[in-house]
Amino acid sequence: MEDAVRIAPEIEEFLRAVRAKEVEHCKNLLKQNPSLLNSVEAGGYSALHFAAFNGDAPMIKMLLEHKPEIDLENFDGNAPLVMAVRGQQLESIRLLVNAGADVNKESSSGSTAIHYAASMGYLKCIQLLVELGSKTVFEGNESGSLLHWACHSGNIDCIGTMLYVYNIPVDITDSHGGTPLFTAIFMKQFGSVEFLLEHGANPNIVIPEDGTTPLHIAVEHSSIGYIRLLLDCGANPLAKNKDNETPIDVATRTKKTDLLKDLNKPQISAEKRVEEAARYKNHGNKFFTQGEYVKATKFYTLAIHLDNKNATYFSNRAVSYFNQKAYESAYWDSIRCVQLNPSWPRGYVRKGATELALKKYADVITTANMGLSFDKDNNDLLNMREEASNLLKKA
Repeated sequence: MEDAVRIAPEIEEFLRAVRAKEVEHCKNLLKQNPSLLNSVEAGGYSALHFAAFNGDAPMIKMLLEHKPEIDLENFDGNAPLVMAVRGQQLESIRLLVNAGADVNKESSSGSTAIHYAASMGYLKCIQLLVELGSKTVFEGNESGSLLHWACHSGNIDCIGTMLYVYNIPVDITDSHGGTPLFTAIFMKQFGSVEFLLEHGANPNIVIPEDGTTPLHIAVEHSSIGYIRLLLDCGANPLAKNKDNETPIDVATRTKKTDLLKDLNKPQISAEKRVEEAARYKNHGNKFFTQGEYVKATKFYTLAIHLDNKNATYFSNRAVSYFNQKAYESAYWDSIRCVQLNPSWPRGYVRKGATELALKKYADVITTANMGLSFDKDNNDLLNMREEASNLLKKA
């Protein structure tokens, strides 16, 4: 067994004082021994790493006055900026970047600070990093897109932001040919899988190298709920990979006999899927008129799984969520509705209403104006624009 890495006593004292937020003591130690500035402990963490993670602004400012190696990597390849992200320390992020930290510094695998923010669903960190100059598009990057990383977090708002704010394609591939849907299945993030499928992810997309589909992966790595979701959304259980195996074959080979009943169910035609979706929508409407919004939402969801390109289904579910005060869910449905039918004023009414509930008043005005370009006399849009304008004046 190798001897443990021994840290010099003066380095231990200095880094201990940094962690304890003893700014004056650290300043005196640096005056006596300037080489302590970039010294590291056994994991390669410097004083700036610790201060950034802890959000210790006075310590960061003092260290920056001494001109430290601002992008120094620890033994995991992480610079202080990444540690600030991991600690959700917004002030640390701003201080470091304003002092010269490279907001787009890539690790050996191509990941940057914003990748880590996405992987943890830290939206405020993401927004600040973008404001400070971070890229959001990473073409041909080994680490994959921000949408891939957001799928690690399971944070639906983060995933939605990647799709609709930063306009990352839902089926963007990483260097191995995998889409975010594969990542969400691997990470066992059911909500992420469902959100991606509802918002246009291809359930039958293939990894070119081996012919694997999302259903192959789900059979091997996930549970029955994922299988049923993928099948409901149109995944093909008879698709063959390059080993000539279907998902049914994979289930048989891995002795997952509990999956075979669902996998062997007859597939319904595209026409039948549309008919069934309309039937579920009608059930949803019935419950909605009775004020049973949870049940209505369930049936609208079933309709969406069968037909994710029908704007009406997303519009109906948006207002159903809205009436349950599930405003974030209503928001993403309204955005999908507008995406599917951008000339339909009702979609803008749904979107504007959720933005109003979420206090996104400037966005309400933009949304209302877009809707009014298709229906200039729409009272709902005119009223919400006026209300948002008044609220903005009071803010």
